[in-house]
Amino acid sequence: AHVLRSNNITCYCNDYSFQPKVIYKNPIFDYAYDIALLEGTKSSHNLAKLANYTPKVGQTVYSVGFPIFKEFGLNGKFAPSIYKGRVTKYSKGILNTDCPVQAGQSGGPIFDGDGSLLAVMVSNFKNDIDGIIYPNHNMCIPICDIYDILLRYSETNDHRVLTSLQAEKSIVDKWKLKALKVECKL
Repeated sequence: AHVLRSNNITCYCNDYSFQPKVIYKNPIFDYAYDIALLEGTKSSHNLAKLANYTPKVGQTVYSVGFPIFKEFGLNGKFAPSIYKGRVTKYSKGILNTDCPVQAGQSGGPIFDGDGSLLAVMVSNFKNDIDGIIYPNHNMCIPICDIYDILLRYSETNDHRVLTSLQAEKSIVDKWKLKALKVECKL
């Protein structure tokens, strides 16, 4: 959602373009589940299915997207990057993979081996001390954690349902890499 500065968006696909409708974007910038939902104009026969299961560590996954390379422009000859990786960790609210992810791929898909949408890419790990970015260690929004919200919206078309995409504090803390509170009862 941080990429969407307005509701005037153009998507390019092969030799045509279209303007999707922005259904939802998280109003809180730089927050867990910084996500937007767009409604396209094409029929649903080419859409990926949503993976409604808990990912397993070691599971093969694929990151797909268009990294930012300005020299390629929009000439229609630039194919998406597809990288193979694995799930390295899953906990409620966050999925980690070792798929290579480059700048510009935020909001792009992580697919499972069957082609189902397993997660939405958000960011790589960045070391705040020395500023090093690790492109093969990334954090994603697991579809299994938002599946019920998306299903409820598709059944009701009630936009208020989508406010549930704003993550609760425990998930926000995971995304900000805050240490969990440990209590000793000795």
